[in-house]
Amino acid sequence: MPSKVQGVMRKAGWLMLLFSTALTAAAQQKNPMDNKACKQDPWRCGVVVTFDPPFDGAAGVLLVPNKVTVDVPLELQPTEVRVTTYPLGTGVADQPSEGLAETSRFQKTGNYARFRVVVEKCPREETAGGLEISVWRKTFKQYPLRPWGGAYECRQVGDKDDR
Repeated sequence: MPSKVQGVMRKAGWLMLLFSTALTAAAQQKNPMDNKACKQDPWRCGVVVTFDPPFDGAAGVLLVPNKVTVDVPLELQPTEVRVTTYPLGTGVADQPSEGLAETSRFQKTGNYARFRVVVEKCPREETAGGLEISVWRKTFKQYPLRPWGGAYECRQVGDKDDR
């Protein structure tokens, strides 16, 4: 008789373990960084950044005004895009970054959220040097994606003819 009771108790224990595991798995939220795009390219996570006029990467020149388009996969739950500049070099640790453009408005385009901002003018000389695009998300609010960044020189242009 004791072996029958032990067998039933053992089966009940396994059932409770399986049930609690299923509840735990269902309660966990899906990590937005756990998608195919992020696994293939973890630094960009499928985010596409385009500049108009195009950024001249070889010369490192950003012509402004510049329309920056940032396409972010909807599964990342994007909420905001920011374009900032920061100083480069030695002795710049105390210099703050400068926001050039930001928006929380986007247009749904297929499986992407399309954010558009315009960088109107070159930043102050003391904050120029590095340019960065940041994507803020509904989850992981303290840690934005930074799909694009690098050193640059800003050049203000007047008309399209100057480009």
